[in-house]
Amino acid sequence: MYTPVKGYKAFDGLRQNIFGVKFKTGKLYRTENPEVVPGMYDHEHMNGYHMSVWLGNVFRFFDIEKKGIEVGAVTGFENRREFEDEINEYYEMYVCQSLVVNRFLQREEYANIILKEPIFSIKNFIRTFTMNEDEKALFMNKFEKDIDIRDLLLYHQYGEKDIYDKPKQLSLRK
Repeated sequence: MYTPVKGYKAFDGLRQNIFGVKFKTGKLYRTENPEVVPGMYDHEHMNGYHMSVWLGNVFRFFDIEKKGIEVGAVTGFENRREFEDEINEYYEMYVCQSLVVNRFLQREEYANIILKEPIFSIKNFIRTFTMNEDEKALFMNKFEKDIDIRDLLLYHQYGEKDIYDKPKQLSLRK
């Protein structure tokens, strides 16, 4: 017996998964096949409901600019399989036999949740989510002394594509 796992799942702006199935709050979604198969790169052979413990991991699965995005706080049940993408730093992702959307998050909640997550999740969020001006300012202020995060923000959020070509200037100020 598996302990339920709580996390997040991304949907398009119509609250549909990549297969066009519309999800509703409180409804149990279940696959009859207990052999759950992750499908990060092979959607044709996957089985089960994908989710992540970390909110920062879910934004890469949808083209936010074209379809919009909704994020559900979810619970996965029954058979489940953990999978990771160590190259891109995506950890604690699961595919579950059953899933319930507990509620859909408001965009205003994303930053507060992300800022409490591990650094890999924060980096994934910066790489894959288009922030508004207030969100950009919040992250720049929070990470003003972290060169790696600042550069990620400048590159992915502010469009400074030459940021990694510039020499780093270290500050010795306290």
